[in-house]
Amino acid sequence: MLWVIDPDVYTAALVNPACNDALRKIVSRLHLDHFAVDNKTIKREYTDFFTKYYESKPDHPGIEILARVLNLSGNCQQISSDYTAYQAAIDALGCIEAVEPHLLAVVARSEMLSPILVLPGAGAAMPRKRGLHDPAILRKAKKCWPWLDVRDACETQISLQPPVREQHAKKGSGAFESLAALALQDQDPQLRCKQPPPIKKYGREIDVFGEKKVDGVWVIVVGECKLREEGNEAASIEYDDIKQVDEQAQAVEKYYRTVRKVNNFRVERYIISNADNFDSAAKRKAQDLARNGHPVQFWQAKLTSGWSRRERWRIKSLALLNISTT
Repeated sequence: MLWVIDPDVYTAALVNPACNDALRKIVSRLHLDHFAVDNKTIKREYTDFFTKYYESKPDHPGIEILARVLNLSGNCQQISSDYTAYQAAIDALGCIEAVEPHLLAVVARSEMLSPILVLPGAGAAMPRKRGLHDPAILRKAKKCWPWLDVRDACETQISLQPPVREQHAKKGSGAFESLAALALQDQDPQLRCKQPPPIKKYGREIDVFGEKKVDGVWVIVVGECKLREEGNEAASIEYDDIKQVDEQAQAVEKYYRTVRKVNNFRVERYIISNADNFDSAAKRKAQDLARNGHPVQFWQAKLTSGWSRRERWRIKSLALLNISTT
């Protein structure tokens, strides 16, 4: 996720313990998350604060954050804060006090990075007004930018939960599993997907579970769904993903052979994902499984454009890629 921090938060933290604590929590994630800065207005205010306090307030958590941000270290993102393209929306909201329009422009341009905008909070009583402190204005702003996620630093328990955009993707995972089962049945009319079995039955969580008859042989389909956040489809299917679905298939096979005493069946391994590709380790694992008679089918899903911002979305198409020979 991407932290977009109002310069006033650093100033508020000089006198407001809650704001100071909020920054310390963010410092605890310094090597995990990303931080935004522009090359103009926001950076100038960051620089002014850092220059003024880095010697007299070396323990201020903002100094540690800004040392990385101003040096553009590996987890910092330089994003334009030019708000010309968003001028009408910002004016309508009344978010016109210094820096707030620039902060909104950064958020508007960083949807794919899951931004979190940190403001001082109304309780911090800073001299510069922030329109987004007003709940009514914040609701209107979220209609312009649904991924807008505002956290108030003066809240004593600032939340470090995933940003709105990532939460939406997580919620979407359950829908993706159901949609994947339906889409697979459309591809193969013989396949009948069932409610995934409880974990205790096979000792594994299974996303898609189905059955079909092929040339008189009972085929059990075990599918693992890997939903990539919109804009992050380049995150490849990995070795562990292949290993996971193989372990699920082995657990199902063991159950039917030892508990159900069934032999005339086989288990097929499916991965259903909107990922663009799979990495070399995943490919080698799939090739090893194929040589041992356990090929993995990779079903690549194409989703409705803008799905992460929609309540209703669907899998537009499924394409079968041969992961073991591609």
